[in-house]
This record gives sequence, structure tokens and C-alpha cells, in this order.
Amino acid sequence: MSNLTQLTTMKIAKLKEQKELSDKMSAMLHDRIIPNQTLNNKNLTAAVAVSKKPGFFDYHQKPDDIKEFEREKILNKLARAIGKLNNELDGINAEINLATTEAKNVTNSENNKLLNNPEKAGLSSIAQWIESYGTPKETDSDQFSSFKPASKIYGGTAHHRSFKSKALTMTKGRMI
Repeated sequence: MSNLTQLTTMKIAKLKEQKELSDKMSAMLHDRIIPNQTLNNKNLTAAVAVSKKPGFFDYHQKPDDIKEFEREKILNKLARAIGKLNNELDGINAEINLATTEAKNVTNSENNKLLNNPEKAGLSSIAQWIESYGTPKETDSDQFSSFKPASKIYGGTAHHRSFKSKALTMTKGRMI
């Protein structure tokens, strides 16, 4: 297996791993933490409204699993792991770019050798090219867009004389 295909498979594996971590983080946020924070905000809004009345208000308490998430900083660990994978992906991308530029340089040097030595390429003159491929065809006139002066003449009045339009009418071709 070539170096470029190995790098590509490594990149795909790292991307899958990064996706799994981000899906896990997203699930934790959307399933547990965000709903709990919403309940907490609603509870504090109700507490502010009730605070002017006498008595005791029971504040919202976080569930044990969310306290554990915060204590162990699980989301921070997941974010660092995703960042680490991103740095590894940047390195793999740099290696892929290096490998592709090396491959291009190799093919360019081979092409330059053929250009510098036309006998190896098989064609050394235009006459040989015409013998091999035939004479080039004339291009059709409808291939190119053309611009023709507009024939419109704007009529004059008693105060203003008539004038010919300066506009150009374009007929659209197949190639621009």
C-alpha cells in the first residue's frame, strides 16, 4: 500500500474517532446538562418572583450524575481529546499535502524530460503532429459570442433630434 493511501486511511480513522467523541459530548450536553441548566434557570426566575413573599423557597438541586460530570470535568476532557485529534489530523493533512506535491514533482520532472527530448515523446515537429492527428478543424462562427451594433434609432421631437443607439446586441455562442 502506498504512503498516500496509508495516510488517507489514518485520516479517515482519526475523523471517525473525532466524530465519536463529539457525538458523545453532544449527547451529554443535549440529554443531561442543557435540560438541567434550563430547569435551574426557571427555578431561579421563580425564586426571584417569590423572594418578596415570606417563607422558604426550595431551590433546584443538580442530580448526582451532573455533579459528577462537573467534578471530574468530563466535558473538558472530551474537548481536549477532540482538540488533540484535530492537531493529529492537521499533521496528517500536512503529510498528505507533502506526498501529493512530491508525486506532482515526479510527474512534472518526467514530463519535462519528454519535452526536452521530443524524440522520446514521438513528436518533434508540427508536421509530425499533423500527420498523427490530422489538420485542425476551423471553428464554427456560432461557437463564439458576437456583438453587433443595435439598429435602434430613437425618434426625435420638436425640441430634440433623433439619435442612433450606442448599444451592442450580443448573440450568444457556445464558448465565451
